[in-house]
Amino acid sequence: MNTLKNLTNKEMVDKLRVYADIADVAYAFFEYIDENEIWSFSDKFHNERILKKPNPRWDYADHINLGYEKSISENGVSKSIPTSYALCVEARFMQDLKIFKPSELKKPNPKPQKINNSIHSFIDVDETTKEQMLFYTTDNLSKRTKNFTSRFRLLKHQKNDDEGFSATLFEDTENSNKRILAFRGTEITPGDLNADVQLTTNEIPAQANSLINFFLDSVIPILKEGEKINICGHSLGGYLTQICAFTFAEYIDEIYTFNSPGILTDYMKTRIGIPNIDLIPRFIRNEIIYFFNKRNVPYYEKLKENLFLADKDHTYLPAPLNVNNIYHMKTDNDSLAFNNKLYENAIQDLGVDINGNEVLINIGNVDAILNTNVSVSSHFLTYTAATLYFFSYLLEQKDNDEKTKNVSLKGTLLYLNEFMEQNYKLIFDLDTNLSLAYKNETSYIDNKATLPPLLYNKNKNWMLLILLNNIKHDFKIFNHNLEDEQEALIIEDIFKLSDEKRYTNIISKDEVEKFKEGGCEKIEDKRAMHKCRTYKVVDESSSDVTTTKAEASKLYTYTSNFTRSLSSQDEKTYFMKKSEQTYSLLFDNSTQSGSINLYDVKDRGEIKFGFLSASSSVYVDKDKESLAIFTKDKDIVDIDKIYEKIRDKFGVENPENYKVDLFLNATLLKGANEAKDYKFGFTNFKDEKEHDLFENKEDQKPFYYFSPRDDESSKGSLDITNKNTSIRVLGYDIDRGSLDVKLKRANNDEKKEKQAQDREAVNHQSMPLGAVATNFTAHPVIEDDIITCPHGGQVVLKSKAGKSITSNGIPLILGQDFLGSPIVGCSANSPCTCVAHVPKSALSAKRVNDNHALMQDLVHHCLSDKGCTLSVAKKSNLLTFEGVKYVDANGKEVAPKDVQITQNPRLRFFMKSAASQRDNMHVAIYSINGTEYKEPNGADEIVLKESDARDVSDKALLKLFNENFKTTSQRKYEFKEYSLKYGADVFRLNFIKPEYKSKHGINGYYERLTEYENDVRNLIFLTPNQTKDITIKIAKGLDAKIEKDAEITDVVVLQGL
Repeated sequence: MNTLKNLTNKEMVDKLRVYADIADVAYAFFEYIDENEIWSFSDKFHNERILKKPNPRWDYADHINLGYEKSISENGVSKSIPTSYALCVEARFMQDLKIFKPSELKKPNPKPQKINNSIHSFIDVDETTKEQMLFYTTDNLSKRTKNFTSRFRLLKHQKNDDEGFSATLFEDTENSNKRILAFRGTEITPGDLNADVQLTTNEIPAQANSLINFFLDSVIPILKEGEKINICGHSLGGYLTQICAFTFAEYIDEIYTFNSPGILTDYMKTRIGIPNIDLIPRFIRNEIIYFFNKRNVPYYEKLKENLFLADKDHTYLPAPLNVNNIYHMKTDNDSLAFNNKLYENAIQDLGVDINGNEVLINIGNVDAILNTNVSVSSHFLTYTAATLYFFSYLLEQKDNDEKTKNVSLKGTLLYLNEFMEQNYKLIFDLDTNLSLAYKNETSYIDNKATLPPLLYNKNKNWMLLILLNNIKHDFKIFNHNLEDEQEALIIEDIFKLSDEKRYTNIISKDEVEKFKEGGCEKIEDKRAMHKCRTYKVVDESSSDVTTTKAEASKLYTYTSNFTRSLSSQDEKTYFMKKSEQTYSLLFDNSTQSGSINLYDVKDRGEIKFGFLSASSSVYVDKDKESLAIFTKDKDIVDIDKIYEKIRDKFGVENPENYKVDLFLNATLLKGANEAKDYKFGFTNFKDEKEHDLFENKEDQKPFYYFSPRDDESSKGSLDITNKNTSIRVLGYDIDRGSLDVKLKRANNDEKKEKQAQDREAVNHQSMPLGAVATNFTAHPVIEDDIITCPHGGQVVLKSKAGKSITSNGIPLILGQDFLGSPIVGCSANSPCTCVAHVPKSALSAKRVNDNHALMQDLVHHCLSDKGCTLSVAKKSNLLTFEGVKYVDANGKEVAPKDVQITQNPRLRFFMKSAASQRDNMHVAIYSINGTEYKEPNGADEIVLKESDARDVSDKALLKLFNENFKTTSQRKYEFKEYSLKYGADVFRLNFIKPEYKSKHGINGYYERLTEYENDVRNLIFLTPNQTKDITIKIAKGLDAKIEKDAEITDVVVLQGL
């Protein structure tokens, strides 16, 4: 493929863009330049007196065919207004733009109106006075319209005739007054629809007769001797362009078609899915020839002869047509011509184009059906024009242009299409459920843990919109942030980038390979790899827009995740690993590596299309059996979910055995030693003073705070803080060292002794003095065991949390299964109705399925709702667990004291600014559900009143609660939520509240359910039975001086996480 008349590739791509504009503007209704609408008396009466909302009437014809503005005198003052020509063009170019009419803005809830290629959209009619005004000004006109109308003079316009034919003749004032004839494509009119039907039956449309008439009457008479014109069209217009070339070859110079069906017959039938009608030669009905105009017969005969010759040999062109002057533009979704299917581009794949150069333009799967490559409306010219504008913009950057100097035009388009393909891969070719929106001008994507869903329209070029907004974001150009309905502004933003001399430099595959091996030196290269992109932003001289950390901090803000990544001692390792991920995503087609998002964001249950969140992702390398987990501030790393997604996508059986690099920004997190006098706090600081996170920030090292599920569990959540950024790891196992984060405990013997003391103090406070704890091994309770109250009532055992563990198929009973279980058949006057008290002394020493097993030997510690001791008929099963008994000096079990079931369970919040903080924040001002409270001396407790509770707002979370906590006839659950604001943070406190009959009222304790927490500011608790108001104690002073309480559940709440 060669360029025209020794044009450079850059110039040729821009020329294709220009002709896309001409083909697009052929759809405009230029008759309004010379014609006003004339209404009869009845029309006017109906409009002004009958209609509530009067219709506008076009009354602004000015006969101006070049330029976008004119001067008028209004009340003796000269003012500039748009020409009718400019308004016709604007209505087409900006057809998808929504605008507000002045009268609409006066209403309480104004609604915008889509321009929709209607020039009447620029007229506002006052509903009261019935007077109308042209409100659209020259300042409102798009730059695209101004450029077009300043360059191209309109010579002749044929509005739609009875057959639906329309064409416009232009003169290019910047190219030696070259004449250009553009044919309008299909509109929803009877004539055009009929023409399309004729195309599908291989019949030459009757519009060919109108074409011959227009060419003979309006084109040939104005041409000088030997003068030739250029012709173009889109869709049906492109088909007519080829008909014109085969009919009037001696007058034709250059030919441009866009997504056009071909006029030749495909005898080879090489493409799958092409219907049999494509094997039938094109024909012309004689009655059409003679019915319309007999002077046209010779031209039909010439057309028929050329079609016959070209059908025999597809390389045939009637003289003097030149193959190097013919270009057929085809939209595509992957830059590969051979795999286009009829249902993707049905119209452009009909027939065979006349011999010329096929130009593929990759617009991506703009409206692909989920999980397919089917793009159902890529035929529209909107995508082609916007993408060609972007291609032209890319080649303005001199390094990009330089890379195309020694290749053909085909090579240039392949280079540009591959770039688009790389960017579109980040949207579609990944296991990704994140969604993106650009609505808030002041929000920076770098710092978003979750992003709102993109409100895209499937008939919009939203993929290019995302790419362009990423570029704008890097330049901090926020003149407007596009939403899908304002997509017409995409081209205007491209103009703005060019006007401000801000360009996009494409990074090659070879460059990314170098980054993999040796890391990145330049700031903007690092920025690209950080974002998994193959481009960077440069200025007019092709210099990076930032070259120092200070400049990057200023442009991308000091708190952005990228800027933070530049200050890490692990920076080189990080960017090398990010380069590996980028290469894998964009250049490696093997299945041995790939990426997934760190977590899913759902539109309350419905997963939307999305893009790779490069700063919060997991890179999987199956060859090296390694994972790289990239996180940013406020991320949550759910280990079990990550491994599950890796198994599903990559078929890895044991991803937990892979080597892991866990990064917070660019800092590699490998673990630390437990700090002195700080239980479960881990650090590699040399000096205790360095624990102060507000000093020596550049020298700080990560601090790890582990929160075990209970004292017996090695699993829990891990909060990691580094330089005022934090992440939370769920499902972390301190013994295993999950994710290769190794935390070394201090003096384990001392710790175990302290744990035993804590367990004795907390779990067995009802035991008599002098009793000694001893471990024993015995059978737990299973579902077919018989447990009774003293009056013969039997407990109905039903396993829920323990059902995955069985003995000969009979499931295990856990403490949470047993509590609240119904009792039937009790013969007492005031019968026992349910299990009301299950102390920890009745349960196994170690956790089972995140709870504890009910031990047969300890069932007598449990009580019914009438305070009666329960008993079990012990029998053997295949399960054994360790329990704890208290015995006296003679080795006999000591029974518990009389248990007072009535309790006062509470929560206690330790409010901290960082996990390493040893004291607690002063809570003087806080808000509950928007109501502010002030405690000058600091709140001792916060009471969440039952009357203030709200329903759970997160629908996906509510669905999860309903699935796992089902209401029965014996027990019901309520799910409630409170909003707690403290400082700049807003926490959602969700409570699962069980209720079952018990004379003792509230009993049990609060249990935090971290496995349901999908956000660091969403805290979830299972409350005791029959909880009404909820009391939250606020910890004050040093942690070391705060005493434990068996009825208080302690929770560390990190501010700013």
